Amino acid sequence: MNQDVKNAAILAALERACRRAQEVTASSGQIPREDAEILRRSPHGLQIATEKRVDWQRFSAKITRFSGWWDEMAHLVKVLRKDVDVELIVGFDPDVGIRAQTIWRDILDPLLQQYQLIKGDWTWDPAVASELVNSWRQAQNRKSYGRQTLAPLHNCKSMAEPLEVEPGLVIRQFTDEDRNDLWRAFGAEHFPGPINPTIPDLEMWETVIDYRWRLPQKPPLSNEPAVEVIRDTVRALRLHHGGVTGTTIIWQRPDPTEAFPESMLGGSLFAPLGTGPGLFMDRLASQVGPNCASPIRALLQALRAAGGEKRLNLAIRRLDAAYLRLDPEDRLIDLWIAFEALLLPDMSGELSYRAATRIAQLVGHTATEKRAAFNSARRSYTRRSQVVHGRTAEEDLGEVVEETRELARQAIRSWLLEAPRDVRSLDDAVFGEDPDPAR
Repeated sequence: MNQDVKNAAILAALERACRRAQEVTASSGQIPREDAEILRRSPHGLQIATEKRVDWQRFSAKITRFSGWWDEMAHLVKVLRKDVDVELIVGFDPDVGIRAQTIWRDILDPLLQQYQLIKGDWTWDPAVASELVNSWRQAQNRKSYGRQTLAPLHNCKSMAEPLEVEPGLVIRQFTDEDRNDLWRAFGAEHFPGPINPTIPDLEMWETVIDYRWRLPQKPPLSNEPAVEVIRDTVRALRLHHGGVTGTTIIWQRPDPTEAFPESMLGGSLFAPLGTGPGLFMDRLASQVGPNCASPIRALLQALRAAGGEKRLNLAIRRLDAAYLRLDPEDRLIDLWIAFEALLLPDMSGELSYRAATRIAQLVGHTATEKRAAFNSARRSYTRRSQVVHGRTAEEDLGEVVEETRELARQAIRSWLLEAPRDVRSLDDAVFGEDPDPAR
């Protein structure tokens, strides 16, 4: 039996379902609805409210209660017995009743819902129905699945227009629709797990990294590649702007723009650090503007290219750790481990002077900037020595840590983009004099 005959059988069953849906709607006056909790914005912020939504489960049950319905479905089972696309879903259970229920639940009912979304009513349109069945078959034979990975950013502000970093990778505003979807999937009121973003959490997030990608239909089925993209994008953001930002959750789900999303992995929430702000509360927020796409893209590409450089990767990981630490002494130690990994591979000579010199050469562009960076680095190293030797840190430790983090950020960014890759070239460079502007 060729596919045209099988498609005709599916279309005939779908037309019958539409006709029955019209009858159900006519007899009750409307499609059955249920109260659903949502988040609604008020003058006081997001609040829990209710709205009426289609109760598809009840509606679907009403359609199947018509006399002769399951006899028709049993006939459809026989017609579709050797349909490969159907077998992928239904399996090979020989019981006709079970196969009929599965075909309705997993094939015809989803097609019926999609048909109503497209048409807006139950009047029969063969062209729309045929295109829908063709789309369903294509979805069954696709080589990959659409996935969306969302990572809300703490302490980050963006423009109204999305910033496209790469195809499929954008930084944009976190919308109330996003908040609603995340809350309904994993909020404490709906999800029994240990990770539950609260309404204040959802209010606090203003900006999100949105990554759309394809998951190959072959093992291993893993979201890990997307997690790496989010990690590197956060790093690029930090290196691009001095603001203190980061993400504590990564939300994975099927791409909602696909008509027939996969259910293989479903949705998941990855939040090893919890969902609250804690770690990234800082007076300096990260800023993402319309001119940020190119430099962030360049940093992202440089981070990927540096994947095999052990010293550089250690420095980047320690810079990451400095953003996560709550204790300023721990931050300072992490930052100096980053400097030593990047700039002191030989570990010989007078470390304070040599490190400060190399930092100045990486960070400064003029003699004045280089001297300022040199002095800041020497001051920071002195505080670092006090900390690691157990001496009481001076009162200005917080200020020193902020200065040191900014030095580390600029040094690693320069190393990535200007690629000296050799600390001896930094030693050979000398401090020049700024030209006298009066001359």
